[in-house]
Amino acid sequence: MRSALRRFWYGAFMNQRWTIGTAPGEVGTDSRWIDHGRLLPPLRGGDFLADPFIVPGTSGRVLLCELLETKRGRGVIARVEFGASGEIADMRTIIDWAPYHLSYPHILQNAGKLFCAPESCHARAVRLYELTPDAREAVSFEVLLDGFACVDSTIFEHGGRWWLLCTNARGGGSNTHLHAFHAPALRGPWTPHTLNPIVTDVSRARPAGRITHMNGRLYRPAQDCTKRYGGGLRFMEIECLTPDEFREKEIWSIQAPIGPRGRHGVHTVNSADGVTVFDAYTERFTPFAWLYRLREHRGARDS
Repeated sequence: MRSALRRFWYGAFMNQRWTIGTAPGEVGTDSRWIDHGRLLPPLRGGDFLADPFIVPGTSGRVLLCELLETKRGRGVIARVEFGASGEIADMRTIIDWAPYHLSYPHILQNAGKLFCAPESCHARAVRLYELTPDAREAVSFEVLLDGFACVDSTIFEHGGRWWLLCTNARGGGSNTHLHAFHAPALRGPWTPHTLNPIVTDVSRARPAGRITHMNGRLYRPAQDCTKRYGGGLRFMEIECLTPDEFREKEIWSIQAPIGPRGRHGVHTVNSADGVTVFDAYTERFTPFAWLYRLREHRGARDS
């Protein structure tokens, strides 16, 4: 009964206030980068930014993020540009796929073009958006993978093939079951991994950022949802990845708190151009949290 009451109270009256941060240097084989991280103040009005990805070639000055518009109860993909002082100088929505909630704007490059594959799990489809070189707008899109409720799709090349890692929003596996798909080309056709789900572990299944290549080795950040969604990070070395095999080991982990604006969780980290970006959250009492969640669930149901 106590557990049920706590869940009811949290769902009805508590909001997570996410924000983004930066740290000098790139993520490596230890977690010391977090000691030099700086989190921005949360946005005013209850909206928030999360899931930051660096636009390549901008020295960490331009990001794509989830922008959660609280009153609408769903997220869009925003382009965020920092000014010389390190504060947000410009923010604009570039991808809005109503009525679906969008997040995790995974950025990739192929054939000299810039793409973004945001999470849209309620649509049960992964859309690949081509962006302008400065990422100021999306110029076209195509469906990359259809019929699977991909959560936090993470796309990369390895071993002469394209790979897509994600969890599955259906069946309660968002935080616990990691799936892999592979293809001879970015646009497919995509084939499920023989061992799917390749990970069944709440402490490391859900993706937390782009795949990193270092010194001939492959690394992936993962969310640790043992205590709560977005509660921590783990950095995994992928020791073996083929269409029929998968093996990885942990390199380091980070748990909250990570400062006054990240007391309760951290769940995304990405590096490029000598800069690391990440997100974190605190919780606050909000009388209308239940209304925002109702809007989000209604949008998911209607989709």
